[in-house]
Amino acid sequence: MKKIDLPTLIAVSALSWILVNITHEIIGHAGFGVLTGLKLHAVNTTTAYHDVNWDDYRSLRFLNLGGVLMNFIAGLIALLVL
Repeated sequence: MKKIDLPTLIAVSALSWILVNITHEIIGHAGFGVLTGLKLHAVNTTTAYHDVNWDDYRSLRFLNLGGVLMNFIAGLIALLVL
């Protein structure tokens, strides 16, 4: 049985987490919000800041759908690569 190289495992795990955050927040929430017409102010690893009317549930649902949709697409791509 082969020994697991711990530094490589840590590096691959960190890279995977970085890619998950990029696809979910930047491509998902921020990109989908811009496509639906919301003004984007800033993006970080945990939040995309848009001008959102909190009473407009339709735009909020589309904004939230972006992150979920990107998780699904990234999962399908990872499954195909695997």
